Amino acid sequence: MPGVSNRAKPKPVPRALTAADLARMRKAVAGMRINTWLADTFEVQLGLALRIGEALALRVENLDLDNPAGPRVRVEATVITPTGQKHSRQEHTKDGPDGARTVVVPDWTVPILKNRALISKSGLLFETRNATLISPRNFRESWRQIRDQAGLGWVKPHHMRKTALTTVARELGEEVAQRMADHKDIATTRAHYIEASENIGPDARSALNQLAPPPSVHGA
Repeated sequence: MPGVSNRAKPKPVPRALTAADLARMRKAVAGMRINTWLADTFEVQLGLALRIGEALALRVENLDLDNPAGPRVRVEATVITPTGQKHSRQEHTKDGPDGARTVVVPDWTVPILKNRALISKSGLLFETRNATLISPRNFRESWRQIRDQAGLGWVKPHHMRKTALTTVARELGEEVAQRMADHKDIATTRAHYIEASENIGPDARSALNQLAPPPSVHGA
């Protein structure tokens, strides 16, 4: 109808998994009998704050886990599925040739990465039984089974990245989360990746205590 504007869609609000949510997801993923690589992908994506395409594109040569300055991983590619075409490894990230970055790895992901490198047949950290590139579409289908089994139908693979960046922002500050995500401006990190914390007011007890009633006089 002329003169009638379309209703604006509400902007999605970033949401991170809680500790209880993560425990439920880990329990569900541990019970998978097929696609056993999914559990490791889950942990690596969470520990490195990666997009799923970036995780699936990781190669053994991207690992530098014995670096004396701290274990690290070079993120420099992603897996894409162009419309009507087969998925492939793109030699740069979503952000283009300048999107390559090095991520310092938390201790708990190091054994996972080392084991993936040890068992790799193709050079890819995550591969199919035939040692080929994993399709993001197949990954998401397996992911839906896991999240439904865990009773967390709202969770998508990208929530691992949001959960990681939210945790970093709360512990170390939003600027550190921005650098880890390699965003050009902090507004992107805030708007799409960091779950808002509950607004807690200032500690004003020193002032408000002045309004306390006088102590009762006992025995009067």
